[in-house]
Amino acid sequence: MKRLPMRALVLGLFVILPCINFAQDTDKQSLIDIEQEYASSAPLPPGAPTPAQKYMYDGPLMQLSAAGAVHATSKSDILSGRGRGRGGNPADPAVKRETHRADFHVEIYGDTGLIGYTQSVTETGHQDASLNKTSYSACLDTFVKRDGKWYGISNACSPSKPPAGN
Repeated sequence: MKRLPMRALVLGLFVILPCINFAQDTDKQSLIDIEQEYASSAPLPPGAPTPAQKYMYDGPLMQLSAAGAVHATSKSDILSGRGRGRGGNPADPAVKRETHRADFHVEIYGDTGLIGYTQSVTETGHQDASLNKTSYSACLDTFVKRDGKWYGISNACSPSKPPAGN
């Protein structure tokens, strides 16, 4: 009789643990998909929300710049152009920016997700050709899960060397 509760517990673990792993794998892929959507240079259909509108937390946000400065801002400041977001430069309208993110590593801690990745940003079309370049960085973003959806709350990127072969 004493073995029955233990067998039920072990059987329950065999059922529950795969479900937990599946949920974490789904969350990890969701965060990678969000990062890829942020990096995409594909034009959005008219009226479609930007990744910032969809995935940025509606509250306090923080960024650690490549220069080591911490910036506290908000979604509304970023969307209105007052935050630390990167908008186009009206004085140099032909500039094109292509972002590529790779080497993702995701960890989930309950309702918090950390995602590290490497990033290259290539800018072309500057009026001053010396500004056309590719920069490389290593980044770590923090997300929180609210009502079943992931929202970015923090970003930190540091300059890095180009990958081997570049």
